[in-house]
Amino acid sequence: MAESPQVVKKAVKIVVPPVMQQNQAKAAEPSNPEKPQTIAPASYQKTKVVISSGPTTGNNGQKETVVELQGVSKIYGQYENKVYALNNASLKVLKGEFAAILGPSGSGKSTMLHMMGCLDRPTSGKVIINGRDMAAVTGAEVATFRGRNMGFVFQSYNIIPRLTVMENVMLPGIIAGYPRAELEARAKDLLKETGILHRADHKGVHLSGGEQQRVAIARAFINNPTIIFADEPTGALDTKSSDEIMGILKKMNEQHGVTVVIITHNPKQATDYVRRIIRIKDGQIVGDEVNVPKYAV
Repeated sequence: MAESPQVVKKAVKIVVPPVMQQNQAKAAEPSNPEKPQTIAPASYQKTKVVISSGPTTGNNGQKETVVELQGVSKIYGQYENKVYALNNASLKVLKGEFAAILGPSGSGKSTMLHMMGCLDRPTSGKVIINGRDMAAVTGAEVATFRGRNMGFVFQSYNIIPRLTVMENVMLPGIIAGYPRAELEARAKDLLKETGILHRADHKGVHLSGGEQQRVAIARAFINNPTIIFADEPTGALDTKSSDEIMGILKKMNEQHGVTVVIITHNPKQATDYVRRIIRIKDGQIVGDEVNVPKYAV
């Protein structure tokens, strides 16, 4: 596999509500005494901060690894009926990257996202997120860890129709226990960035597909994650709306410094917007290359 491209150095930002501080701090005990503390974003300044659970960029110029797969396989069935949805996949995704996992239908790209996003567990191999082996994270802690560190954007939007746009965006933060006033301020900023603030009081059922996906992107960023996973985020949209959504994801990646990984079967979409393309076929990584995107923010 080709070496990952260079990215901008930035410390991980992870904010943990008071109810989780003691357990998270113990789980995040750094092995490197020089590891810096995380700093809460402006809208969360009143929330206490903890030591990051992931590695940071060192003085030797090494880039921080946000997600790492080590020989990961996902096998369905058994004996002669085994199906390798993912076969011995290894890669690193670095802090600040805007990458695409590109492959045809059935190639294993969504399975890879499920492994990276802790939505499923591998049959073999290791998944390491922010320096933590996810095999050691079990039970309810998996959902808590995922909610603190990751944001998700899906093809089907997953907007709750009876809630307003503002309520949809705030929901993950409410579940995580962040103060409502701070969530409202951050949600407004994110809705403004995604161009949907004027619909903040409208209910999800009244939005177009493109508008719903803008809301979904804002929602994915509400907990200040270190990585965003977008699974075919434009699959249900027309060409114009697709370009707008990809442009928003690219802008959010560059302005927030958050790692973004997109799953897509569309080669043009990948080459037009992302800076790294990971190609997958029959459950195996067959290419990993630096890309010069056509469009700039």
